[in-house]
Amino acid sequence: MAKGTYLLVCTAILGFVGTSRAAEQPPMAWHEDFQDHSDPLRFFNAVWHNYKRQPAATLMTVYRIAEENGNRYLAATYDHTRNRESLHLGYFFREKKRSLENFPILSWRWRADHLPSTGPGVSPIEDTPVTVYVIFEKTLFSLKGVKFLWTPRSDSKKGLYKKEWSGMSFHILRTGRDPLGTWIDERIDLCALYRAQFDSDRCNSGIEYLGVLTDADQSASKSAGAYDDFRWSQR
Repeated sequence: MAKGTYLLVCTAILGFVGTSRAAEQPPMAWHEDFQDHSDPLRFFNAVWHNYKRQPAATLMTVYRIAEENGNRYLAATYDHTRNRESLHLGYFFREKKRSLENFPILSWRWRADHLPSTGPGVSPIEDTPVTVYVIFEKTLFSLKGVKFLWTPRSDSKKGLYKKEWSGMSFHILRTGRDPLGTWIDERIDLCALYRAQFDSDRCNSGIEYLGVLTDADQSASKSAGAYDDFRWSQR
């Protein structure tokens, strides 16, 4: 199965540089491959959830642990006929001592299985088959983070889409031109991204929350994708 791997580099210009996955993995601060999660109720109640603390029964209307050829992964299907709101899902990092300075790389693989509608008035970043985002810091007045999106729009350009005053930035990694039903690897230098986004000499922040989102609420349509092999690691 063909796979592509991309490194998001933040310098004066945001761009993409192709890389290859190393045979040996570097030291990791965190790893999630979903292999140990055979009990979905426990997983959605105690391991992955969201800021709203929505119950497992609600989260499982969109997300589920699926298995193919002995490999477990996180699958997601949003159908507007049964879901009216977007449902976020993610992992809270309780260990605050690890920083992006020491663990700069976030990698994962994802797959778009069904693209939501792209009618007029729907932003390229509103409805997506798969989105991965990182929250560095969340307070009552600010939200520092970054979102990586697979937009269904085939006319969208890859790279930085926009930055918000609150501290969030949105980056399109994949578009409607990329293949459906194919796992694609991503590799992001969060430290370089943090320095560029917040004009900082150091990236002494950690990760507070890593989230995913599959939705199609703005277009009132259907969206589906999958996520696997999250790694927060050294270079």
